Amino acid sequence: TQTAAIKDGSRFPRLNRLLSGYGMGEKLAKDLMRADVPLTAAEFALITFILTIAAFFLGLWRLNAIAGVLLACAAMFGPVMYLKFKRARRSAAFVAQLPDLLTLLVGSLRAGYGLSQAIELVAREVAEPASKEFARVVRATGLGLPLQRALEGMADRIDSDDLDLMVTAINVQYEMGGNLSAVLDTISDTIRQRVRVLREVSALTAQQRLTGTILALLPIGLGLTIMV
Repeated sequence: TQTAAIKDGSRFPRLNRLLSGYGMGEKLAKDLMRADVPLTAAEFALITFILTIAAFFLGLWRLNAIAGVLLACAAMFGPVMYLKFKRARRSAAFVAQLPDLLTLLVGSLRAGYGLSQAIELVAREVAEPASKEFARVVRATGLGLPLQRALEGMADRIDSDDLDLMVTAINVQYEMGGNLSAVLDTISDTIRQRVRVLREVSALTAQQRLTGTILALLPIGLGLTIMV
């Protein structure tokens, strides 16, 4: 999936080569894949360019050139910020599901399932985004990719230290042997405690973060108000 997203330039080959020449194609394709946005890097860049031009002419038509430039900047960076926001939200949602799906995985292994069968069960039983990612692992192994590499691909798409820990434990068990269910059970408890602590910290600092956001946006909002 990652290779296809990076190399797919059939619709806009010149734009794809341009992005690759500036070193942006691969990074943008990875960000789109991690955010689960069904666009290629060239398509995303073209949409951003069209929005930027349209926003500039809209501001120029309705107000003046300065407003056009400001709207163009917002339209240029807006899709990128949305992409980062969606990627972070998807990763956080997956990490929040990780303790429960690890518990399901451990229960399946202790019930006598093989690891591949346990992963198929997780893909059927859990909600998105975990179900979609584990379904990709199942499809990849069905096409002949080794399970370790399929799991590493999922860890690269999610970009989470907790998931990296789980994948590393599975890979070590494949190479060295051992009680995988006990290891995953310990990892599940550790991740559960980490998620609980992070939620407590987020709740305790919510007011301060909101105050900081308001103070950061206040000069921009005041400047736009005075200009209008």
